Amino acid sequence: MDELLSAEKKLSFASKVSDSDRNEIRLAKQILKGALKQGREIANEVKEVKRGFDELQAAKILEGATEDIVAKDVLVEKDLEKVMESVATALKDAEEVLRTAVFTAASQDGFTDEVKESIVQKLELSAKTVEETIKVADSAAKTAKQMVINDDVALAQMEKTAIKLADAIETTETLTTSLEGSEGGAEVDALADSLKIASDEMVNDLTAVDNIAAAVTRKIELQADAVLDMDKKAGQAVGTINAAKTTIEQSNTETDKAALKTSLQESVDKIQVDENAAEELAKAITSDANTDAAAEQVISDADHVFDELIESVKET
Repeated sequence: MDELLSAEKKLSFASKVSDSDRNEIRLAKQILKGALKQGREIANEVKEVKRGFDELQAAKILEGATEDIVAKDVLVEKDLEKVMESVATALKDAEEVLRTAVFTAASQDGFTDEVKESIVQKLELSAKTVEETIKVADSAAKTAKQMVINDDVALAQMEKTAIKLADAIETTETLTTSLEGSEGGAEVDALADSLKIASDEMVNDLTAVDNIAAAVTRKIELQADAVLDMDKKAGQAVGTINAAKTTIEQSNTETDKAALKTSLQESVDKIQVDENAAEELAKAITSDANTDAAAEQVISDADHVFDELIESVKET
């Protein structure tokens, strides 16, 4: 009996609360629904902003990969510069030996046995040195050409990825803009605006970085081809040196000094042409290497800009 009375009292109280607070309960439900809707809207815009931020990070990765390619290219370029300078130096040394031979041929004593042996040995060493520098230069040029092939594949893939990324960034920007004002609220809108500014600048910078990398790669390809062509000429110079050596070896007291001098001078002139060509090529590669090193610095600066853009979005 006591339990029944207790239950009736509770039901009576519940009925009174329901009658007096029904409107408040209905209002609370509406507020809750609004809060849930706003929460979903904020989540939607935040999700798009997060997607945009991830795309910025992806752009940063692409830029870093491009920077690595250019840095590697500049190192290979410096190798081409060094090997070409070595070829030019070897040809210059050979030229000096041949000039000594010309002077000796024109002298009163001519080629004594002792002088002949000394010059022949020097010419043998010169020919060997030129051959060795040519082999090293050939190896460096072939390495550079293979690197260009690999770079072309990597840059082509990166360009495709960059295009997709730019499209994705544009799509995200459009969607985020459409959500501004009506969904996430002022704070999320401010973040979306910062993200759009950063994204636009990153897409432009990424395009510029890709163009720089492609230009550097093309120059190295031309340089490598030029080094290989120069090595062929230097190879002919080895033949010129050996021919001069043979001429000296076969000379004797009855040899016409004027004819011997003329023959050796022709060898000097041929070597000098190749030497000058090698020096000019080395200078051209040096100039390109300096320019490309500056380009590498531009990309490195862009990398810092990317970092600053990402940090500016984080701080919004």
